[in-house]
Amino acid sequence: MNQYPQSNPQYGYEYNNYNSYGGGPPPPPPPPPPPPQYPPSQQQQYQPQYTQQQQQGYNPHYGQDMAEPSEPLDDKHFVFYEPHPPNYTPASKQLESARSSKPKFQDKWAAIVFLLNLALFVVLSVLFIRALPSSMFNSNGSRANDSEFYSWTTVVMLAVFIVVGFVVSICYLMLIKFVAGPILVISFWGSVLFTLGGGAYYLAVRIWFAGIILIIFGLLYALSWFFWKKYIPFSKAVLESVVGTISKFKSTMFVSLGFIIISSLFGALWTLVFAGSFPYLKKYESCTQNRDRNGRVYQSCTNAVQYVTWVYMAFSFYWIIQVISSVQHTAICGVFATRFFFPRNDYPYKSPMLSALRRSLTYSFGSICFGSLIIAVIQTIRAIARNLAHSDDNFVCQILAMCLDCILGCIEGIINYITDYAYVYVSFYGRSFIDSARSTFRMLSSTGIDAIANDSLIGNVLMLGGFFCATLCAVAAYVYVSVVKPKYNSTGSYTVPIVIIAFLIGLSISTIATTAIKSGAKATFVCVAEDHYSVAEADPDLAAALSRYYPQKFQLGNPPPYLSHLNNNDYHQLA
Repeated sequence: MNQYPQSNPQYGYEYNNYNSYGGGPPPPPPPPPPPPQYPPSQQQQYQPQYTQQQQQGYNPHYGQDMAEPSEPLDDKHFVFYEPHPPNYTPASKQLESARSSKPKFQDKWAAIVFLLNLALFVVLSVLFIRALPSSMFNSNGSRANDSEFYSWTTVVMLAVFIVVGFVVSICYLMLIKFVAGPILVISFWGSVLFTLGGGAYYLAVRIWFAGIILIIFGLLYALSWFFWKKYIPFSKAVLESVVGTISKFKSTMFVSLGFIIISSLFGALWTLVFAGSFPYLKKYESCTQNRDRNGRVYQSCTNAVQYVTWVYMAFSFYWIIQVISSVQHTAICGVFATRFFFPRNDYPYKSPMLSALRRSLTYSFGSICFGSLIIAVIQTIRAIARNLAHSDDNFVCQILAMCLDCILGCIEGIINYITDYAYVYVSFYGRSFIDSARSTFRMLSSTGIDAIANDSLIGNVLMLGGFFCATLCAVAAYVYVSVVKPKYNSTGSYTVPIVIIAFLIGLSISTIATTAIKSGAKATFVCVAEDHYSVAEADPDLAAALSRYYPQKFQLGNPPPYLSHLNNNDYHQLA
């Protein structure tokens, strides 16, 4: 008598002990297994097709590629997701469909307006730089001509700031790669201490309102730790996945380096153009003689042309910087889509980074200019409001300007958040900015607080890096001024402005440098929302974190046959 293995209903089969030569006929086949349990919102959608498959004699599948693997699997890193729905379409097919059709330039009007703005800025740059003192561009090997701020010493000083900011930014990216978890915790409490420290400073100088507000916000942020801490393991997995993708596609770092250089050069150029606007626009100044209450004569000068030019230069600066940063963001997001939606390295492009960059600078460039234009307009109005709040002697006008600045700051933050995710969809599918914004609203409405928590925790890491880089640049500026001792700073009147300029330069450079991580985190989150099956295949560790911390949305299925030596409990513990 032949002995057969015991029944194993787990995989839908049953063996029977009977004599194959003299025994009776085998019993009828067992009833089909119950349908897989999908989330309630999907159950009605998948049930009819599942029933149809049963009637046609097909067995339910438990994942992709059930064949025996050619090499032994590493059980410690293997993650197996719930079966694909019967009508499941991989996101890679959507990408191929969107990109195989005839390419279409989106939001062309915004791209044309941006190019016209860039041309006007170039014209002003030529006019204003030519008005600068010629001594600034002459160097005879000594510091004899550093009695003016516009000197070769100032150019060298700016170069030092840029080099320090660049080196610190790269070092911080390397640090994140090795200690992602501790940096998340340190950055959270660093933000708390920074807020409380600012409040304590304002209280010390008797600015009571600002001090109390910052202290309250700092304490509330500290209490939010009990809510945010449950998201830290998932954010850690996302951060490690992002750094892993950046390590796999090293071209993202070279592209980031290129954008750091471009943004730094533009910042230096804009500074020179702004400095040259003073001597060039002085000829449009009109002055009048007036008398005060004591009968003393004083001169009052106004220059409407200069004010209008400065407003335009501020707008142009914000728009161009936003476009530079957004092109980098969109290109990097395209690389992450390639990594997650084509997990078996069957990429449709020879160089995913170059392909994504080409699309960002051509077909999607108008969408990028459109989103950047909205933010630039708000930032320009905020700059005007801040200037009025600090310069107007009318107390009522100051209060109104401060309120306007606060309201616009909130609006800017919301629009920035939406446009960052909209650019992800622009990069993935080549849609217009409006269509991408609609997709962003749908995604955020389904993910809710998860996206905000993930962005907040990772944003703390990037903010800590930006503050660290800006602080070191400010320290380098102070050391440089103290050691070189330029003649124009003999009284020390330029020290504080130079330190502030260095701080802002370092902050700008670090912001561009950490865009790779910020872009990768947002792109990873969208990839999970679009197709978590492909993400599970591309990054098992991230999939394990998803199933562990979001079991109601991402469930592990039963093990495949070639891992049948593990029971269900052991298998689920592998994640």
